[in-house]
Amino acid sequence: MFKWFEEKLFEIADQAGAQTSWAPASSYRLVDDTSAMQGSVHMHGTCRMGDDPAASVVDKFCRSHDVSNLWIVDGSFFPTAGGYNPTLTLMANAHRVADHFIREGKKGNI
Repeated sequence: MFKWFEEKLFEIADQAGAQTSWAPASSYRLVDDTSAMQGSVHMHGTCRMGDDPAASVVDKFCRSHDVSNLWIVDGSFFPTAGGYNPTLTLMANAHRVADHFIREGKKGNI
C-alpha cells in the first residue's frame, strides 16, 4: 500500500503542475515501507452508507440494500480514515448494529 500511495503522490503532483518532485529510488523513499508491520493497515471505503440504494451499499444500520440478510460492520462503510486508530469506533458501531439487529429481530422485523 505504501508503494502504491507513494506512486499516486507523484502522479498527483505531476497532474497538479508541480515544478519539482523527487522520484523514488532504492536509496530514497518517502515512506520507509521496510519497517511496516504486516497486516497493520485499516482498510476503509467501498461500502458507502446511505439511504439511497442507487448511491450507497448499506443503510444506516449497515444492512445491505441488495442482500437483505447481509450486515456489514467492518471498516468498509467509513469513507476514509481519521487521524486515529478506528478500532474503538468499529466496535461501537458493531454494538449499535447488533443492538438494532436484536431489537428488530424480537419484533419479527428481520
